[in-house]
Amino acid sequence: MAINLNNQKMVTLGLAFAAGLGLTLCIIALGIGVIDGEANTSAIGLLFVAGILLMVLGIIGWFAVVQPYKNFDDINVAQYHGHEHHHDDTNPDEPTEAPDPQSASDVVDVGHKGDPHGFGSAH
Repeated sequence: MAINLNNQKMVTLGLAFAAGLGLTLCIIALGIGVIDGEANTSAIGLLFVAGILLMVLGIIGWFAVVQPYKNFDDINVAQYHGHEHHHDDTNPDEPTEAPDPQSASDVVDVGHKGDPHGFGSAH
């Protein structure tokens, strides 16, 4: 199965991976610093800074490629969603039919009067 991605999607995916790798490097650097008290602080610092740089470059690159500020959705403005609203042909001023009283009495009563649990009589 071949994956068909256009060029912008590939760039967006690569930038997302870069930002994610940067965040992962930051977490690893912090984890090493917490676990190993005698670790080389300059190496941990460089790993952390490299993670921050990758994450920031990925985020800035994503904003430059995707430009989400140009396609901002306003939740107060309705957008076309592909479905037309169908109206009923009934007139709201006309009274609707009342429910049939016979249908309400067709409901089966499973409990007996005086039996609060509805188990019926055991006699």
